[in-house]
Amino acid sequence: ARFPYRSRAAIERVQARRVRAAVSHAYRHVPHYRDAIDRLGMRPEDFHTAADLARLPLLERADVQGDPLPYTSRAQPLSSYVSLSSSGTTGEPVAVYHDRYSLAQSAGHRRRREAVIRKLAGKRFRYRQILLRPQGSTGHQAQRAFDRVTLLPRWLRNERRRVSLHESFETVIEAVNELRPDVISSVGS
Repeated sequence: ARFPYRSRAAIERVQARRVRAAVSHAYRHVPHYRDAIDRLGMRPEDFHTAADLARLPLLERADVQGDPLPYTSRAQPLSSYVSLSSSGTTGEPVAVYHDRYSLAQSAGHRRRREAVIRKLAGKRFRYRQILLRPQGSTGHQAQRAFDRVTLLPRWLRNERRRVSLHESFETVIEAVNELRPDVISSVGS
């Protein structure tokens, strides 16, 4: 909780350590990054700060859509990952492989964010929320997975209603009027 209030130098030291660890992991376990770093004539040790990441080529959506495996870590067997795919609202869907640890971390971040939202909404325990998202989006799939494994008793869980972005405006208004949510959330795209 105190991390955002550390000095800039302290935050940059942690960030640099994380960059070095991420690049080292990517080089050892992700074929695309090993090839990209080798093509640049570099070594993982050449990456010191977040600014150094700009040396790497940008990923193109079409490349990841065509074959996601070169971009997937081999640190674990592929069967141990959870495959979630995007909704395809900006084109074709993209499959993304997540390890279970990253999903658990994401669930923790989500719970902390919910505590802030609850406070802002003036609620002590739970709030009503409409999730306005593309049907089948990665966020939609992840939220459903979190909801299935949550340890919170049902009376403490937020009341959520998912409404697809593909629904008519009238359907969205009907859902809002019916649930009377404290929070409406959506995605940038």
